[in-house]
Amino acid sequence: QTHNKRRLSTFEAFTNSGYRRLWAASLLANSSRMMQRALLIWLVLDLTGSPFQVALIGVFGMSPMLIVGLFSGFFADRFNRQRLMGITLSAECITAIIIVSLLYLGVITFWHTYLAAMVTGSIWALEFPARRSLVFDLLGSSGITNAMALDAGSMNISKMAGPLIGGILIAIVSVTGGYVCIAIFYGIAALIIWSTKIPQTKNLQAADGPVLQKVYEGLKYVLGNKPILAVVLITVIMNMLAFPYMQMIPVIARDVLNVGPALMGLLMAAHGIGAVLGTVIIASITTSHHGKIYLGGSLVALVCLILFTFSRDYIISFPILILSGFGFAGFAVMQSAITMLVSKTDMHGRALGIISLAIGSAPFGMILLGWL
Repeated sequence: QTHNKRRLSTFEAFTNSGYRRLWAASLLANSSRMMQRALLIWLVLDLTGSPFQVALIGVFGMSPMLIVGLFSGFFADRFNRQRLMGITLSAECITAIIIVSLLYLGVITFWHTYLAAMVTGSIWALEFPARRSLVFDLLGSSGITNAMALDAGSMNISKMAGPLIGGILIAIVSVTGGYVCIAIFYGIAALIIWSTKIPQTKNLQAADGPVLQKVYEGLKYVLGNKPILAVVLITVIMNMLAFPYMQMIPVIARDVLNVGPALMGLLMAAHGIGAVLGTVIIASITTSHHGKIYLGGSLVALVCLILFTFSRDYIISFPILILSGFGFAGFAVMQSAITMLVSKTDMHGRALGIISLAIGSAPFGMILLGWL
């Protein structure tokens, strides 16, 4: 009986059918993005042999956050969030089909990969606040921590499965075959969202007024809310100085650890394995210590990054990245949970939009790392 209660507590959000469908669509979409990153990085490395040009994949993929992220929260508050998410997933499917065509015709260049990364990054920046706000629409404040943990779990499973599947597909059916799989995943995710009935929270305050005025109100609100401002600052630090290392894993796998694409994909998946374990634990507990978990997870991830720096052995590097992912889970879950819990309902989208803007600091770290 105790086991059954624990099981119900861990996966409580899944009792909501709308949330189950949203989670499944997110899992497919996030897995596609992680596969795409592995495929594009390997393709650029094969075309150019340049670690700096590999880093530019991340730069082009994350830089749209700096511009689109500023307005994405406003769109999530004003427009139908489900429709917005359906449009973004459909656009990603079309982008993947175009890349498949370029690969099949043999005319793709490294500039095409940068353009694909930028389009996908722009779309993800639009989707992020809309999807997280939909979670609140479905479950409310009482179930938000469990729901955010499970939502982060879908991202972390994709970080584990996406690169692993991508690496295997490169080895078996080439980058072209891998991109066909990506297009199919995006298409299924879009169909799930379009066919799901999700209640919308109507924010009349957010529905009226000029765009720039509403964006300014969101910025002013976040600057005056100390918990959200702290989340934003920590997000900037982690995305600029910690997470860019993941962009360099294919280079490290090939040039330092001396392994092929399959083991490269497994190494990229290690972070996701640890993160899945972490999110399951967070989803299983009832806690009021959101800030402590947020900060503690961030510190664990940073310490593991320092240890990874000194590793020259694949067998040592793999468990270090698993532990890094475990710490990342505390950061990722509480990043959105804290923001949603302390912000007003009519500010959810714009507050999450500022978080997207903070995530957009990652390209600066990627450029620095690629140069180093």
